[in-house]
Amino acid sequence: MKIKSTLSLQIAITVLSIQAQAAPASEATKVKANQPWMISSGSSTQRIVPARNPDFVKKSSADYLAEENAIINALPNKAALMRARNSRQIKLDHNGQIQNVNLASPAYWPENVQRVARVLATKDRTAQWNYEELLFPIRNKYSAYGHTYSFQGFMNAVATFPKFCSTEIGPNAQGEDSDTLCKRALATMFAHNNQETGAHEAEGTVGMPAEWRQGLAYVNEAGCQLTGEGCGYDSSCQLSTWTGDVMACPGYGTNNKKKYFGRGAKQLSYNYNYGKFSRVLFGTEKTLLMDPDRVGQDGSLALLSAFWFFMEPQPPKPSMYDMIYGHWVPTAYDIAAKRERGFGVSTMIINGGVECGGKTEEMAQSKNRIKYYLAFANFFGIKQLVENERLGCAGNDQMMQFDEQGTSQTSFPLYWEQDWSQAGKCQLVQYEAGPFSAFYEGDYEKCVVYQNDRPYYNSTKGYHPFAPVTVDQVVYPEG
Repeated sequence: MKIKSTLSLQIAITVLSIQAQAAPASEATKVKANQPWMISSGSSTQRIVPARNPDFVKKSSADYLAEENAIINALPNKAALMRARNSRQIKLDHNGQIQNVNLASPAYWPENVQRVARVLATKDRTAQWNYEELLFPIRNKYSAYGHTYSFQGFMNAVATFPKFCSTEIGPNAQGEDSDTLCKRALATMFAHNNQETGAHEAEGTVGMPAEWRQGLAYVNEAGCQLTGEGCGYDSSCQLSTWTGDVMACPGYGTNNKKKYFGRGAKQLSYNYNYGKFSRVLFGTEKTLLMDPDRVGQDGSLALLSAFWFFMEPQPPKPSMYDMIYGHWVPTAYDIAAKRERGFGVSTMIINGGVECGGKTEEMAQSKNRIKYYLAFANFFGIKQLVENERLGCAGNDQMMQFDEQGTSQTSFPLYWEQDWSQAGKCQLVQYEAGPFSAFYEGDYEKCVVYQNDRPYYNSTKGYHPFAPVTVDQVVYPEG
């Protein structure tokens, strides 16, 4: 069950003068009133833009689902896709809300929550004390919201992703047991969170703990404000792109635009990431596109965003979870490109374009990540296990970025894209061609309708329903 948003949407738009006439009632099978491209005014709804393909005839949802299943069933690596679809699933409570773990009743915690608590605890300290006082003692130091990060929010996030620190182990885990893998996962996640949200004060700074313990100090990206200039992160809001089209940015081009700067433990950034994360948790992109600051204000969301990124594959890149737990099996091509199981691959997944391939030495950010990872590994008692793995991603032995040639039976095409060889159909591809994903049943139909009924962007004629200036109500894209 997904959380249902009660937010209504008011987007600033220009009511376009170009108005396509409605198709005759006798042509009811034609898609002539598809919601995302309609304007509502009172009790009436009117189409204001022509379709890409005026001859497109929509099939039934059952027909599209049959086509979708046929394509997925024909994949040689269907099993990998279905396993990843299952691994990233969240578990909400019986009311459809984010899990709220009762910290006073550990006997009733889910198995993965119990494992996390066990590996976080030490002989003389509880998991909560270690999290709050030892590992993240200055959390929220520079937060505008008060106590965003908390042990409660962290445990809620663990419970919401039941495969995190679970017993589901892949073939490339190199014999490591569930507790060891959980320690690896936590050390990796904490290290990257520290790079994104840490104070980064030098060792010995008065009033500061050791640098590796300075994580979660920031909630919002340093220097970014909700109002004023800067930190808009709106390059992906351009109406000529799918990221600005389907993941529409309310108020784009006006003084009332939403800002999608970094928030939370992973510093979730850009509208398309807010939209994708929102869909996972709330069943619709619009919840967090309308209210991105909720990620900073809600302690569970601030941490859940990091868990989501950790668990979510981005073909041709695996998820960090798949890499650590051995579900990703490198091919000979991967190995030749220096991509093997180890912390360095996680940096490549997160920020490889900036910090990895093509550099002659490790970037400062990557060096920080390595330093923090080894410190957390030492806390968890696995430093000796991990210190000889590939920790970095640059240097003289450069790791190259992921590409489609390195895919294997543990990889899979994920995104629905127009099938250029067959009219009225979509196909699965490795690259992110749009918002439609094989992780969601029914997205094949959405892709077909989008590619045939969505208007082409035309800046001269103004064919776009989200052009900003004045106000009316737009029916926002669902799902």
